[in-house]
Amino acid sequence: MSAFGLRELSQECERRIVSALALQPVALDSKFASAAGSFKGVEISLEARGYAGGSIAFARFVELWGGALEIVNLLCLPRTSYALPILGADLVSVSSRSAMFAADLSPVPGFAAAPRLRPSHSLPSSRELHGWCARILSPQSLSVRVEGDRREEAFAAVLERVDDFCALAMAGESNGSELEIAAAQREYARAHIEDDKGLTMLGRIFGDDWAQRFLREVMFPDPPG
Repeated sequence: MSAFGLRELSQECERRIVSALALQPVALDSKFASAAGSFKGVEISLEARGYAGGSIAFARFVELWGGALEIVNLLCLPRTSYALPILGADLVSVSSRSAMFAADLSPVPGFAAAPRLRPSHSLPSSRELHGWCARILSPQSLSVRVEGDRREEAFAAVLERVDDFCALAMAGESNGSELEIAAAQREYARAHIEDDKGLTMLGRIFGDDWAQRFLREVMFPDPPG
């Protein structure tokens, strides 16, 4: 198992989503499917995998690790003809003792979170939504920092959102307002690319040119339709 087990959690999320929604692999540019760099003298590895199928235009799973650092990020973009939320998660650990968990079913026009999507865990929130987060995330967004003794509870909270998203996607009908949903997906991508300061680490590890292309082509692409 990796330092905090985040890669194992990411792979379980991937397994559930791909299986439930019958997604098929999407070939990524080889320079983005895997990469190697360094940060503060530590060798860093990155792997990315993409999928699509049914109501899902693009789903991708990114894992980054090296030394004590472990980061995973997942995104599921529904087709713009479906009024389905955007599933996103960002999981970060710099030691085996604690980790930051952020996950959400971010709303789009035509989708309103049902009561069952609200958190069922007792983990304390680590922050209030503000700025760009408040514009794109739901009030039920998971944002917690946990120590190792609450790791399994945090894992379960992330998987709960994955399972809720799969249930919504399997039941979804193609009846959304495509222009409005595409605009919401673009704003979601723009907010991350321009305002999420944590993503600047990619440039320091792999170079700015690579990082900017990776952000726009793999991490947060334009709505594929």
